[in-house]
Amino acid sequence: MKLFLYTILICNLIYSCSFNSSKNKIASIIKKWENKEIIFPPQLISNFEKQDSTFTLMLNKQYKILHFIDSTGCTPCKLTLFEWNQLLKEFPNKNKMAFIFIISTKDSVTIAKTNQWKHLHKFIYPIFYDIKNTFNDMNKFNDDPMFQTFLLDQNNKILLIGNPIYNAEIKTLYQNILNK
Repeated sequence: MKLFLYTILICNLIYSCSFNSSKNKIASIIKKWENKEIIFPPQLISNFEKQDSTFTLMLNKQYKILHFIDSTGCTPCKLTLFEWNQLLKEFPNKNKMAFIFIISTKDSVTIAKTNQWKHLHKFIYPIFYDIKNTFNDMNKFNDDPMFQTFLLDQNNKILLIGNPIYNAEIKTLYQNILNK
């Protein structure tokens, strides 16, 4: 019985230490990005007509949700267009906000697959491609996809970091700010 209790105690200690370590890592990432301004490169490619004027209009919105995807792994899978379609329907004030999706890739197959997924999921928002990885080079994004989605203000300063699709608490924070 004592052995069983000691085992449970040790497991709890290990779990709490790993939880605290994870919590500290998240806090460190958030602190690094807090109030940082996202810099957008002058050249991004899109499959959207009138992309230059569209991108300029998007950057002038009061709020922007920026979803960045690096080129590792299955890009269309990480884009989660179905989930984004569902989530974006929940934001009522679309006229004061922009949804900016940027993929860092120079692979024409990835671009073609992403465009297929976009049409398959009836995704109406433009997707921009950074074929020179300039956007990532300028901003030094975290490798963890959970920290590659941002809520930006009109001046491109970060208000929130985190993906509202994967985290209900983050989603609530986004909604609280965007529904003001």
